Amino acid sequence: MLSLMIVDDEPLVRASIQSFLNWEEHGFTFSCEASDGRDALFQLRNNTVDLILLDIQMPVMDGLEFLRELEKWENPPHVIVLSANDNYSYVREAFQLRALDYILKSDLDETTLLDLLNRKKDEISPSGISTSALNTKDLNYLKQRLLMDLFENRNPEITLPVLADLGIRIQPPIRLCYMWGNETIQETQREMLKLQASQFLKKREMTVTFFLTEKGEFFFLISVEKGLESAINTCESFCRDFLEIIQNGMDISLDYAISCQCETLQDIPGQYSYVRSLPAIESRIIRKAKKFIKKNFASSTLSLEEVSSFVEVSKPHLSSQFHKETGITFRDYVTKVRVDQAKELLLATNLKVYEISENVGYPNVEHFSRIFKKATGMTPNRYASQGKN
Repeated sequence: MLSLMIVDDEPLVRASIQSFLNWEEHGFTFSCEASDGRDALFQLRNNTVDLILLDIQMPVMDGLEFLRELEKWENPPHVIVLSANDNYSYVREAFQLRALDYILKSDLDETTLLDLLNRKKDEISPSGISTSALNTKDLNYLKQRLLMDLFENRNPEITLPVLADLGIRIQPPIRLCYMWGNETIQETQREMLKLQASQFLKKREMTVTFFLTEKGEFFFLISVEKGLESAINTCESFCRDFLEIIQNGMDISLDYAISCQCETLQDIPGQYSYVRSLPAIESRIIRKAKKFIKKNFASSTLSLEEVSSFVEVSKPHLSSQFHKETGITFRDYVTKVRVDQAKELLLATNLKVYEISENVGYPNVEHFSRIFKKATGMTPNRYASQGKN
């Protein structure tokens, strides 16, 4: 039976955690509680505690001060930090001060907490943690948690300096590359995939951050150039080259999807949701059709017939399936792709409107301007002017 202590200045939080479950049935017991760090130090002198659930921000003595005091102890209890959404600098220092793990208060419920405690059981022992430095394992774990908070929009305060502080160096514009397999990927295979990815990135002069989930899903954040064509080619080439290495070296089949361009960090959650939804809502036919459209949108003759021939289905079937899976018609999707590319060109280049019109598949600039205004509510020139000011 592992003994626990809660240190939090909110009585309701302390009471809620203890009432989540019958903790003794799961091998845990709450021996005491405290409202701040100073109170916690007093309680520790009178109670045996294996693990502390510690709030970072408290009056009198906060969590970091408390951890600094624990550093003076010969065999201190282990600590799991309870963190608010905007406390990443605190969390980093908490890891450096021997914290075992952390959990966001917004995620705190009986299932999440019990899962975390069960995962950490083997690491909880009377001997304490052997190092006070933030080791590689801790740092990689913290990076992944931070990126998932960014992807799922759990913390709007995440900034480029916050990311850089943990060694996550990305520079907008960014494209998110998502890779997934249709079969279960074992733990040993995941370790090999991470090694392959690390070696692959060392050989490429690119600014890329990646992580691999427990389900075997890859997420690559790729900093790209402003030029639209260059960005698309860079990401497509990156994905194809990496998948070829994985296929040849490990015989694992992965699919991939590339997001639209993210000009700021705030664009990433929407694109994360988009690429993550693809395996569930889109068939291989529709993904293949979309890739063909994105590659050939500049052709003014691009048609349903041409795309259906490429994906090897009939025109009526592709038209029906496209609307069923995407919620818009084939024609509207082509228009959306062209307008989105036109937006990027208007902001990232000094091309004339008629040149952009031709580059996105509209030989007639007046026709292009009407379509662009219908989609955006403004003319191309006005859009460019507002975006560059």
